[in-house]
Parts: sequence; C-alpha cells; structure tokens
Amino acid sequence: MITIGVPRGHFSAPWEFFFSLYNATNHLVNKKIPSQLVTSEGPIIEENRNDIFRKTNSDYLIMIDDDMTFSKEAVYELYHTVVMDRLDICSGLYFDGDGKALIQKDDTFFQNYPKNSLFEI
Repeated sequence: MITIGVPRGHFSAPWEFFFSLYNATNHLVNKKIPSQLVTSEGPIIEENRNDIFRKTNSDYLIMIDDDMTFSKEAVYELYHTVVMDRLDICSGLYFDGDGKALIQKDDTFFQNYPKNSLFEI
C-alpha cells in the first residue's frame, strides 16, 4: 500500500495539481498498486506533514505539495524505485526563491544534476 500525502495550506490548489494527482492515482490503479490519499490542512506545512505521517499506516508514503505538477508516471516511478532499490528515503526536488536546487551533500550544493530523472545523493 502506498499513501499519497497532500499537506495543504490555506489556498486553493491550481487545476494542474488536481489533474496531475488524478492521472497519477489512475496510473497506480492501472498498475494494480493499492493506494490511498491522505490530506491535512493548516497554515504550517511541517505540522500538516506530521499530521499525515501520524494518520498513515502504509508501507510507503509520498508527500506531494499542492502547488506541484508532475507526469502521470512520476508517483509510480518513485514507488517502484523505492521498492526495487530498497531505499529509506526518496524525495522530490525543491528549489529556493532564486530557483537554485536545494540538493546538498557534504555541505556542498549540487550545481549540475540530471533533469527529469531520479538520481542518488
């Protein structure tokens, strides 16, 4: 079972997010992967994430912010990678206000990384 957690702030998510989420969950159904959607809404995103974690009793948890868009295969690819490679953590890529990717290893930020693919840090 995979849980898709959506920590929500106090704003309406764009249509593109719901379209992405619908297509991704449909893709999981087609792949016969059992899934559930868990949300939590409040002004502090960390509290929403913790609330989702407390509500979850699944083998896998993927957090998707409601301002993201993604391909229909993205959630399945994350799930498949975590299961097959036995990873502890698999995360999306986050950016700072200047558009710099927040990828860091040994106190050094990555400047060059593969776009639109999974990679190990």
